[in-house]
Amino acid sequence: MIRQPLFYVLVLVVFVLAIPIHATCHFRNTLVDTTVFIPFRIEMHKDTMGFSPWLHRASHPFFLFMPEIISASVEPSKVVTGNTMTITAEIRDTFGLKTVSADMGSIETIQLKLVSGSAYHGVWKGAWVVHSTEQKDYITRITATDFIGLSSSIDVIWSDPPLFSANSSLLTATINTGENTTLYGNCTVTEEAASDVNIIIQNSTSSGGPFTDTPTNSNELIYVNITSYYIGSLLGSSDNYYFNITANKAGTYYFRVRCNSTNAEPMEANSTQSSLAVNQAYGYLNVTLSNPEPAKTTNIIQNQTFLIIANVSCASSNPTAICDEVNGTARYNLTADPDTPVNTTEGDVPLWTGSGNPQTCGVVNISSGLCNLTWTVNATGPISSSWKIDVLFSSNATGVQSNDTDDAIISIRSCIVDFTLKWSSISFGSLNPGEKGIAAPGNSNKTYNITVNSGSCNLDIYVRGTNLFNTTLGTVVGVGNISWSNVTDSYNEAFNLTSTNAAIEINVSEKTNVTTWYWISIPPIYAGRYNGTVYITGVKNGENP
Repeated sequence: MIRQPLFYVLVLVVFVLAIPIHATCHFRNTLVDTTVFIPFRIEMHKDTMGFSPWLHRASHPFFLFMPEIISASVEPSKVVTGNTMTITAEIRDTFGLKTVSADMGSIETIQLKLVSGSAYHGVWKGAWVVHSTEQKDYITRITATDFIGLSSSIDVIWSDPPLFSANSSLLTATINTGENTTLYGNCTVTEEAASDVNIIIQNSTSSGGPFTDTPTNSNELIYVNITSYYIGSLLGSSDNYYFNITANKAGTYYFRVRCNSTNAEPMEANSTQSSLAVNQAYGYLNVTLSNPEPAKTTNIIQNQTFLIIANVSCASSNPTAICDEVNGTARYNLTADPDTPVNTTEGDVPLWTGSGNPQTCGVVNISSGLCNLTWTVNATGPISSSWKIDVLFSSNATGVQSNDTDDAIISIRSCIVDFTLKWSSISFGSLNPGEKGIAAPGNSNKTYNITVNSGSCNLDIYVRGTNLFNTTLGTVVGVGNISWSNVTDSYNEAFNLTSTNAAIEINVSEKTNVTTWYWISIPPIYAGRYNGTVYITGVKNGENP
């Protein structure tokens, strides 16, 4: 006789107490193997929270030993295609769990894995990428099976709700500062109409956010013409709404539109982000050479200095444009055109400067105004040699093109005669015959000045004149009727003008100004217009005029 183990006696007691008449149980006992086959069915029903904590116990007599599903959940419970859903269940079992599976709404069955605890009491998890769903409620049935074949199930509700979606697109993905582009967006609502729908443009300086509503203040790094539009009630897709984006600073910005509503599900939706690359806008260099005078030849005495003066500004119709750090280099022509920086080594030939070359203007932008640079240059080249001069302006920004000024020409001389008359003619007006000592109109304010220019030799300055003729009548006013003085505005101390040179001033150095005065006396002659010429001659000191 085979003795029945105590365990099975206890089982039989439980069986007798709990088994309903319609349940069945089969035993097979041998010396080699003792197995209990227990067919069963157990159900757990959903309640308003998505699952039920109670068992339908009447289905099986061994419910006390079946897996106990303590809790179960799916996250998120509202999904759209492409979302990843996490299935979690906490389960306890006397004999140890063998498998835990989840039937995803009859779409697919996945296996959960033990992530904490043990097969006797632990947490099981699995992940599922949502696919092949429709806009309705679904049930995930989580089934736990232990090592002796006992199973329990629980149902969890989730849904693919009516979609509230947002879409957007940039017309241009790359602009310069000060320029603008357009982002358009729309909202879509399916199944049921949504109320109080708004569409809002948002931006971030980082991919993935955080996103904030884009401002309309033009002082911001980036701004729009309008932040949001009110759409109102919506079912289906809205029209496209346009947002004009303007950037003040270079960088990469990310944009999206957000649609929100008071009753949609979800209550807000974001479009996929678009990236906008903003490059710095650059101006162009507007340059001018003011000294020496371009397109002219300026005589410079050998081993004397002269000034190179040039200016630059950053020009653009774009108010955000910059030219960055700008440098100017004074150059002369070693070949055909200016191509060689003026040397900064003392005594270098043909030119050298102690002013530094190149020189910098620092950072130049639209609002900087003119930057003036000046070089004091020594002319050490051979006598009678000529050189083209310009200034090349360049920026350390690759987006700004270099620009050079117009050329000027300097001619190196041993000594030059260079003076300027501050007047070109004298008109005594209408006079009566017999009048004497009539002052030229410029005498009172010292108009008749002679200036020896910079770079000139020391000069001897002379004056002579011609008779005044009336070509109609053939009458003459002699040259001696014109008087002049280089000392005082007094006719009584004046000298009569002659047709031969008379010295006004001897050995006049550069930058010296000599003032002269003039008078006329009228003999009794026929009325008419009389014209003559006064000659001012400058020669190198000691030479003949």
